[in-house]
Amino acid sequence: MRTLYLFLLVSVGLAQSASAIRAQPKIAKDSAPELAAQVKEIFRLHCFDCHGGTRTSARLSILDHALLVKKDVIVAGKVEDSLLFQRLIATDGSEMPPKGQPKLSTEEIEKVRQWILAGAPVFPADVARPILEKKEKEEVFKKVVGVEYVLQKILFDIRKTPIDDRRFKRYFSINHILQAPTGAAPLALDLQRDALVKAINHLSWKKNLVSLVPIDELKTVFMVDLRDLGWETQPYDIYEWHGGKKSGRRSQLDLFDLALLDYPYGILYEGSPTFDYLLNEFIIPSGMVRPIAYVRADWFVSTILLPPFYEDFLQLPFELKYLEDKLGVDSHANLKNYVAQRAGMSVSGVSRNNRIVERHPTSNGAYWKSLDFRTNKGLENIFRDPIDPHFAGGEMIFNLPNGLQGYFVTNNRGLRLEEAPTEIVTDKFASDYVVRTGLSCIRCHANGIIGFEDNVRATLERLPDSYNYFDKAFALRLYPKKAVMDQWIDNDGRRFTDAVSHLFGKPWKQNVSPVTPVSQQYLDFPIHLQKAAGELGLLRPTDIESLVRS
Repeated sequence: MRTLYLFLLVSVGLAQSASAIRAQPKIAKDSAPELAAQVKEIFRLHCFDCHGGTRTSARLSILDHALLVKKDVIVAGKVEDSLLFQRLIATDGSEMPPKGQPKLSTEEIEKVRQWILAGAPVFPADVARPILEKKEKEEVFKKVVGVEYVLQKILFDIRKTPIDDRRFKRYFSINHILQAPTGAAPLALDLQRDALVKAINHLSWKKNLVSLVPIDELKTVFMVDLRDLGWETQPYDIYEWHGGKKSGRRSQLDLFDLALLDYPYGILYEGSPTFDYLLNEFIIPSGMVRPIAYVRADWFVSTILLPPFYEDFLQLPFELKYLEDKLGVDSHANLKNYVAQRAGMSVSGVSRNNRIVERHPTSNGAYWKSLDFRTNKGLENIFRDPIDPHFAGGEMIFNLPNGLQGYFVTNNRGLRLEEAPTEIVTDKFASDYVVRTGLSCIRCHANGIIGFEDNVRATLERLPDSYNYFDKAFALRLYPKKAVMDQWIDNDGRRFTDAVSHLFGKPWKQNVSPVTPVSQQYLDFPIHLQKAAGELGLLRPTDIESLVRS
């Protein structure tokens, strides 16, 4: 009920009553620090460009907790008296962020509301903000951030590695988020790490989960071994024509080279001796397709989980029948022999219309196959013929050997699609609502298989035994009782969450994948001045002011 209330409040701008606010339960004290950290990152993302750093519109610094309280912008425990919250939900032109800027999501607004009700606990300190030192009358920043710092850490790690193993090492960095003038909160760093480790394991057919290996004390630079993920594979052929004859040879490109070919931040650091050492000791001997020492984690998460990279890293085929062969699934025989089981829904959280799902066992766990429809009418009405449905396309979910899930989207002929039609399914996390294989599925299925409730079996049970439009007895075997399907959903969901818990080293209890906010920020949010300045290495306030003037 509270969620519905908040939805109405945000949608139509209804005023909150004091009695409704007082009716909200108190927030547990042990969750207050995490809540404060989350709200700080929400403010940094949505508000800091205008209300922070060298720009403080309305003389308000959004990350200055004491100032927010002093000016009564936030009134601890009283949402109805907190001007900031009222601006977040306003619809009369006074709303913040202003028109043209990305709005806070319903979930983000709810976080701010909970934070205020919890007494608006203070924000946590940022991590490893560059320290300004005085050295011979010159301002010098301690080198804990920046490209040179990352390159030096990689060089040190490479020199510890046996020469024969160096060619299998690849590096990721989240160090750039520390370069913003305000630094970064621990939560932001953890989010980047979690998103990256989840992404790389969604792209592997290996049985064992792969952890990131930090190589610096700040845990902002990471190493992975291509062999642990199966990315050392060189699956491509080069074909040439000589004298009218076609000849082929194996390409030396490995899977990670696909990422390097598209990486937009690849720079030759001519003024860096460290880069020169890396070039000779690591990059050239490794046979990389481009001389790139490391890639940004947020770019990798937001780009390589999208088509066609997602399918290429997992080496997925272009037709569903070949995917089922790869998984060892004979879907037609499974249906005929009652090995597969179905459920049907008149309303689905992803599909705009009715949907059928069926579960098939595999050696890695399960293969779930959804059948989606453009309408609920005529032959596309699942209640008309639940045995031979006339579907428009589908989404396939299958367990990888490591317990995480892989995804595949097709049309009704089983041909692979990189984008699903929005008239059939939508991605609520994407700015254009388009479902794109890989990223959209990972963001939606934060806890693996999403629970559902079958509507078909109850209808079948009400049909008379004399009903002869389709085989009622066969349909009843195909659509099991609720308890049976619920058990499969629970088992398959637990398999996924157990894997994620093992990956993060703690119980997985979140409803939002860490991939979601990291990819949204990278793909959909504008690059604000403070962020751009930090990524350019402009750490001093005077440098940022010069950027503004230019």
